[in-house]
Amino acid sequence: MNIYRLVIFEILTIPLWLIAGQINSFSLAVIAALVATILIFIILRSELNINKKLYINYLALASIFLILTINIGWLISYYIIQFKLNDIFSVYLIENLNIKIVNYSYAVAYTTFFAIAVGLFSSTDIVKRYINLIYQKLLKIVYFDIDLISKCIFIISLVEIVLIASGFIIYRGIATEDFDEGRIPWYLFALNSIFNLQSPLMAVLTIKILGNYRKINPTYKILLIFSMTISIVVFFTRGRAPLGIFLLSYIVFVNLLNSKNLNLKSFYKAILLLIPVFFVLATLFNFVRLGESGSKDLKNENIITVMKNGLEIYFSDQNIQSIANEAVAINLASRPLVLIATTKALEVPFSQSTFLYGKALYNHFIWTIPSIFYSFRDKLLVQRNEVVINLFHPLFDVDISDNPIIYSYIDFGYFGLFLYPLIIFLFIVNIQYLMSLYFVHPLIILMILSNLFPLFILGLGESDLNTWMSAYRDNFLIIMISFLLNFISKIKWNN
Repeated sequence: MNIYRLVIFEILTIPLWLIAGQINSFSLAVIAALVATILIFIILRSELNINKKLYINYLALASIFLILTINIGWLISYYIIQFKLNDIFSVYLIENLNIKIVNYSYAVAYTTFFAIAVGLFSSTDIVKRYINLIYQKLLKIVYFDIDLISKCIFIISLVEIVLIASGFIIYRGIATEDFDEGRIPWYLFALNSIFNLQSPLMAVLTIKILGNYRKINPTYKILLIFSMTISIVVFFTRGRAPLGIFLLSYIVFVNLLNSKNLNLKSFYKAILLLIPVFFVLATLFNFVRLGESGSKDLKNENIITVMKNGLEIYFSDQNIQSIANEAVAINLASRPLVLIATTKALEVPFSQSTFLYGKALYNHFIWTIPSIFYSFRDKLLVQRNEVVINLFHPLFDVDISDNPIIYSYIDFGYFGLFLYPLIIFLFIVNIQYLMSLYFVHPLIILMILSNLFPLFILGLGESDLNTWMSAYRDNFLIIMISFLLNFISKIKWNN
């Protein structure tokens, strides 16, 4: 990837934002977000046309999608407020969210430099070397027997059906004690990894079907449709973003592993057509989440029952639809603005700021200690997420996007612009090195890439430090198990 071209394009997204902030113009900020989005899409399209390896250069993707997240988020918020809530954009942000455009523009500039730092790390020789090795191993998957791929997909789909039918998978979680308190059972990551693997496996099956469509056994086509349907149900229960990321992951892996390039024009048309559908799904999701679906206890009801009740009630009355549409519009008016916390932090004069100097990193690291050490961890009395942010500055007493951007600033000030991207770089390089080792099977690589995909596509704007650190711990564990199994099999073979 031409990293210098990327950096230039990302720098070009800053000036209009800063001008909009200085003259206090929300309208110019909308234009700035639109220009930034177009610039980034231009370079994304041009780079994808010449370099498929960009799909697994997660640092470069993280840099690109972070810029897209903050700018598209601003445009979505503008559209929802102006045309769905019929309110004045600037008035709504000032009165309801207490956002000053000058401070938000500073947050955009800070975040853009963060993205640039991450992008620069993506061009290092060590990253390029490991990506080449991983890419060559991945291509072997396309030559796997179609029966093997189909059996894996069928087994995963069967597991999902059993978990849904048994009531284990519930709305926005799982049916287990203390899940809401952060006590995650050890097996949950294994299940999530299997579910995430389903997307690239379906991509491989799609490639095989398209490669010999007329002669291929219809059973494989039915399996693909069946598996996609089940997957959509599973990821729908997790939320709007996970569902969107799942569908994007499927498209990305189809293009990554396919010998032919994806028709980007068709891809953009498909996205435009899916936007209304996705809005309807988002409305239904929010409708159910607010407890208006007729389900009294979402934690104990079967997800199929919840969705069935929600659909029946939603489509039974136009007034209910109007109320649900307004509720989701109110939610989406502020949710895409992922820099609200960073904006509030930057409002504090630098001379009066009291930085945490690593406390955010330390506290979230403690929370990644496996559950077997809970008694030890609880004695440390450390906090995480919004509580840690409020140690620096009392921002909100409600849910916010506590992402690496805000933590980088409250931990180390402007030095965080270098230190946090460096930590992310070390994270991915270490995982890439392990994936490139000879004993790591291509399917294991595919699983790890599918696990990390949401984190590097949306995680810089949406995911807290605990999610990032847990991702490293869990994927490292997958590779270690792979090594152990390989070691045991060698001993048995020698014997």
